[in-house]
Amino acid sequence: ARVLMNPPVISAVTPVSQVRLAGQSATLTAAASGNGTLLYQWSKDGAAVVGGTASTLAIPSMGLANAGGYRVEVRNESGAVQSSAVRVELLGFTQQPQGASIAFGAPITLSAQAQAGEAALSYQWYKDAQMVVGGTSSSLSVSSASLANDGTYTVKATAGGVELMSSPAQVRVLLDAPVITSVTPASQVKLAGQSAALTAVASGNGTLLYQWLKDGVAVAGG
Repeated sequence: ARVLMNPPVISAVTPVSQVRLAGQSATLTAAASGNGTLLYQWSKDGAAVVGGTASTLAIPSMGLANAGGYRVEVRNESGAVQSSAVRVELLGFTQQPQGASIAFGAPITLSAQAQAGEAALSYQWYKDAQMVVGGTSSSLSVSSASLANDGTYTVKATAGGVELMSSPAQVRVLLDAPVITSVTPASQVKLAGQSAALTAVASGNGTLLYQWLKDGVAVAGG
């Protein structure tokens, strides 16, 4: 009697999609059943993976060359069947945010760009390690820089539950020197025991600090 064999059946390839960082490992596992000896061959983007001949495919150290769509072909003496594609993606930054020195009141935009293949990306900006409310796109803009914007910025990219923080970008907000428009009165005469007052009118960015001098010597408390 002749024993008839059926082609194999692939019930699952897991995970269907995964995201990894550079240097991390990744694993794909095929669940198949069938008569006789089952033979496996993994492929990536249509090309056979060298050594990928077991039910499990291990990527020991993820790099850009490992990202793509994977399939497994399972065969026995009766035929072969191929799985649907599953994705392995690499999350990384293609553009890091760059620091800058900005004049007080000038606009500033910080930009970054991450990639994770076909996986959806999200962003979150931070300033001095504190989350920036509303900073959830690949760029962060301020229309008029103030001292509150001075600091260290980073952005976190997230894809497939995996997070990656950018390198830091230092933003310095530069202040113009203050301008003294007047000191009044320009001259005054007083009798012994009378009071006298001098008033300075000045303008400038940020908090203005004053120190009065008399004949080139700082006035205590002035």
